Amino acid sequence: MLQFKKVNKKFGSLTAVKDLSFHIKKGEIVGLIGQNGSGKTTTIKMIAGLYTPTKGQILVKEHDVAIDSEFTRAVIGYIPDEPAVYGKLTGDEFLNFIGEAFQIPKEERQAKINELHQIFPMGEQANGYFEDYSRGTRQKYMIMAALLHHSPLLLIDEPIVGLDPGSAETAINLFSDYVKDNEHSVLICTHTLSVAEKICHRFLVMHEGILIADNTLKELRQKTGVNGSLEEIYLKLTTS
Repeated sequence: MLQFKKVNKKFGSLTAVKDLSFHIKKGEIVGLIGQNGSGKTTTIKMIAGLYTPTKGQILVKEHDVAIDSEFTRAVIGYIPDEPAVYGKLTGDEFLNFIGEAFQIPKEERQAKINELHQIFPMGEQANGYFEDYSRGTRQKYMIMAALLHHSPLLLIDEPIVGLDPGSAETAINLFSDYVKDNEHSVLICTHTLSVAEKICHRFLVMHEGILIADNTLKELRQKTGVNGSLEEIYLKLTTS
């Protein structure tokens, strides 16, 4: 589904990502973890086509994101770390805009929007404007928009920030279900390691722009000698 081949990203003299290589298979949920400034969000944004790699190659379904961006953007769903939507759109106007952008037929689109409203009930908020929404409500709409077109690869940057506990649990279950057909994949970038531990099959650990681990939880425990939580393992990896 996704391949990184010796990818570098520089911003002036700063190397944000260095020689990054990894892959994600169909049916996998992979957690991308690391401290602030470790290169996680830069990595996500390169996949989404918002940043161009300085060197190396990124392939989504065997298509190069730098060469065939029209194809790769069409098969990616993206939930950014900061929901950014034109403030004068209502939530449902935003969902319809996304549906039209991904060429989902009107009847099918409305049926899917109705289904998503059953998952995240909005009530009268559906007719309100984005500029008046809380951080959590904006996040729910970003999740719904990504799920609306059910893209093969789902990119999530801090999935539950701002969500109430019930909505956070709902989102976690949705992401887990997303890959059960073994035709879809999810890459989650998060500091909430308890969530990553709960749903991810494998973990990419970045430190100062370098990938220092690419392992399952069991492998990480063997590698570090820490028979504890992902958080304990992470602290061992990044402070030793």
